[in-house]
Amino acid sequence: MPILPPPVRVRSLDPAITIFSRPFTRSNFAEIGARMSVVVMRDGGLFVFAPTQLDAATRGKIGELGAGRVRYVVCPDVGHHLFAGEYQKEWPEAKLVGVDGLQRKREDLDFAAVFTGRGETVEAVGYEEEASEKALTACAGIAIRPDYVALVT
Repeated sequence: MPILPPPVRVRSLDPAITIFSRPFTRSNFAEIGARMSVVVMRDGGLFVFAPTQLDAATRGKIGELGAGRVRYVVCPDVGHHLFAGEYQKEWPEAKLVGVDGLQRKREDLDFAAVFTGRGETVEAVGYEEEASEKALTACAGIAIRPDYVALVT
C-alpha cells in the first residue's frame, strides 16, 4: 500500500493571503510542521513564499486564487527548497528566488535571483513595489522574509 502524503490545511487570512499548512518532520524526529504563504499581488499574479508539496489540493487552491498565475516562488532559506522544483516545473515562467547556497545545492533549479545577505544590491526581480527582503541570520544559514506586502483591497 502506498504511503499517502499528509493532508494540507488551507486557511484564507483575507482575500489576498492564503496559508497552506501540513505536518512535516525534520530528520525523522522533530515534528515542526510546514507552512507556505501565497499572496495575491495587485496585478492578480501570485507570490509563493516557502513552497510546500504541490499536491492536488494545493494546486487546485492556487488555481482558484490567481487563475494559476504564479509569478514568484521564494525559497526563504536553504531548507525551503525541497518542493521548489515542482513549482518551477508547473509554472516555468515564474521567477524562482533563493538564498546564497541554494544555487549550489540545487543546480537543477533556475534561480532568477539569489540573496547573499552581505548587503550587495540585487537586480530588481519585479515584486519590489509590493514586497521586499531583509537578510536575517538563521540557524540554517541566510533567510529572507517579506517585510511588507501590499494587500489587494
